[in-house]
Amino acid sequence: AWAGGDVIYYLQGNGTSNFSRYSISGDSWSTSASTPEGGVRRGGNCLVWPGAGDFLYAAKGDNSTSFWRYRVSTDEWSVLDDFPAAYNMGNNLCWDGDDGILVTLADLSFWRYDIGDAEWNPLSNFPGTMIQEGAWVSLYGQTHIFATEGDESDLLWVYTLASDSWNVGPNLPESAAPGAALVSDDITVYARTGGGSTSFWKLVP
Repeated sequence: AWAGGDVIYYLQGNGTSNFSRYSISGDSWSTSASTPEGGVRRGGNCLVWPGAGDFLYAAKGDNSTSFWRYRVSTDEWSVLDDFPAAYNMGNNLCWDGDDGILVTLADLSFWRYDIGDAEWNPLSNFPGTMIQEGAWVSLYGQTHIFATEGDESDLLWVYTLASDSWNVGPNLPESAAPGAALVSDDITVYARTGGGSTSFWKLVP
């Protein structure tokens, strides 16, 4: 996760508590404070920066409900209120463009964490049939969320923030497999489809 400055933060996973930072200008890595609660699980861990401020937000993953916050200025972790349901492989965190963090959970529920009020609020459930490896979510234009299901599905879903509603988008050019990801610069949505493919795609909404 990028936090608006010269540093990219890396949540290592694989059952470790390792957390690292990469200096863009210095082209170098350094070690940051270890993650809490015995480290990060192997599947589904995720890290997001909400567009401003001193905090990053993280999911432990691997059927855990643990939700953490990292303070950049002091290199410290804290434990927040748990996710409302388990967070597993394919689940994702995403900034909502305002004061919230969005999360898809293993039971297909979709939630918003209000940063200012420090509380969870339910949204319309994810309409897909699964959330598996290769699933991903990405904010576009601070108005929509693009989401994939993973597990060799080529479906692309579009969530409208203003109406709390989901619709089917154009199919992916290749199925989303483990290693797939979406990212947006608010003009274009870029995708890799994973599964050993080297293909790189863009969608202009």
